[in-house]
Parts: sequence; C-alpha cells; structure tokens
Amino acid sequence: MHVFEERIPLRRILSRVAVGEVSITIGAESPHPALADCALVAAHYTGESRGAGVVAVVGPKRMSYGRAVAVVRVVANTLGRTLGRIGLQ
Repeated sequence: MHVFEERIPLRRILSRVAVGEVSITIGAESPHPALADCALVAAHYTGESRGAGVVAVVGPKRMSYGRAVAVVRVVANTLGRTLGRIGLQ
C-alpha cells in the first residue's frame, strides 16, 4: 500500500512502460523494494494521437500472467478507443 499512497514512486515505475507493449515486472525486477513480493502487469492506453495513461494489475508473483496480460491489453485498447471516439485524445 505504501507505493499506492506515495504517487511519485508509482509514477516512476509506470513511466518505464513502453507504449505499444505490455510490461511485466516480477518481484526483485521492480525498482521499488515495497513491490519485491509482487508482480506488475501494465500497458499504456492511447488515443489516436498520443499516450494518455497506464492500466496496470498488481498482484502476487504467482498470478496467472496470461490472463493478466490479456485483461490489461483489452482494457488499455478499449479505453484508448473510447477516449479517441469521444474526443478526449
């Protein structure tokens, strides 16, 4: 919860996510020690012209990565299309 309460470390972690890819960070790969026992699956959502934000799932290291990647990808794509369609991108 420490990482979520302090937004700066979370922004640094999520800023490493490359646009157009799903990023998976497991345990000690995380740049923040508070996430050493967790895994993070994240993806940017983009509109028609630029990136808007990041969708992420934080969970245990033994999570179902295939499912987490699929969910993050679908949510990011849907959110990006929706924002583009309503003109917020």
